[in-house]
Amino acid sequence: MDLNDLVVFHLSKKSLKSNPSFLETGCEVSQTAFYLETCQRWLLVSKSDHLKQFFKNSFLADTPFKKIEGVEGYQFLLRLATGLESEIQGETDVFGQVKEAWRQFESLKTPFSKELNPWMRKLFEDTKEIRTQFLQNLGGNSYGSLVRKLIKDRQGWSSGSKGPLFLVGAGQMAHSVAPFLRPLLENNELWLWNRSSDRLAKFHQFLLSRVSAELRAEIQLLSDESRGWKEASTIVVCTPFQRDQDRQRVQWIQKRSSDCLVIHLGGLKEHCGQWSALKGFHSLNDLFSLQDSIKNVRSLQIEQAHQACEERSKLRALNSALHSGHSGRVAPSLAECTKKLYLEENDEKVFETWNSKIIAGLDSKHLGRSGGGTS
Repeated sequence: MDLNDLVVFHLSKKSLKSNPSFLETGCEVSQTAFYLETCQRWLLVSKSDHLKQFFKNSFLADTPFKKIEGVEGYQFLLRLATGLESEIQGETDVFGQVKEAWRQFESLKTPFSKELNPWMRKLFEDTKEIRTQFLQNLGGNSYGSLVRKLIKDRQGWSSGSKGPLFLVGAGQMAHSVAPFLRPLLENNELWLWNRSSDRLAKFHQFLLSRVSAELRAEIQLLSDESRGWKEASTIVVCTPFQRDQDRQRVQWIQKRSSDCLVIHLGGLKEHCGQWSALKGFHSLNDLFSLQDSIKNVRSLQIEQAHQACEERSKLRALNSALHSGHSGRVAPSLAECTKKLYLEENDEKVFETWNSKIIAGLDSKHLGRSGGGTS
């Protein structure tokens, strides 16, 4: 599959107040498109040959998806996976969501999943490299750190007993958020519940391996979900909105004799439905507002990461084009593609000077890491 054939359909959840029609009608896209849903967007990744089939079935025709093709499509996916498209720029949770969605799609072993596989492997490789180079030390940019700060701000939680924390879910978001709650566990219990007992048990072991021995006793598994909703002082929900289950959960809270703080990470306020009637309810919008207020995004790192996404996408496109023109021969390496791209705007002598400086810089960085260089 050539990169020029790549097509990405993106739909922000901010633009709709309900699910798009193709989800409501249960339209089957798994054979011809990689589907991803996060708390902020719906995404379909396919190829140009499949467009006629999509619009023939009309499930995209009445939905305001934005179509992004070729190298721009790959660049968008790269920005998405690195967290640059997220409201909390640089966050890592979305990369886990992309990898998990791809793992499930790849397991279907469809012809299209096999075609897309090389590009997804490149995407994961580029994401890790860009995160390591530009976003690794972007402090505070995680859902977990913002949830912890929101709890402290709303509950006046500094020390002492405030009552149990109740964490609902055992997926990627829960794994990301839970470790940040450790400072709140002194004299306070953490209650865990998930629909799947097997996943809950694995999540429990994950947490036990990340807390001190004295805090392990504070982490408890609940067999009765209703107890958490009825008794916990703070509730953090790490699952999507679920209309039927949510109705019962809201009723449990409304019958309480004491107030509680509910932080729901399953979506935006526009989609929270019955939750919005609750006092003390917070959605992703509140986390994004908190993020804006503390201004902890390092703009230079973000800018450099955006530039790296653009440059890496161009290199991948060039590499793809050269591969297609080298049938039966060894295709050029990414380094050779870098040189070709540079020489389109500069002469050979300039490139050699530039290249030697880059190599010298990498050598000095390597020596610095091993303790033999200057800072």
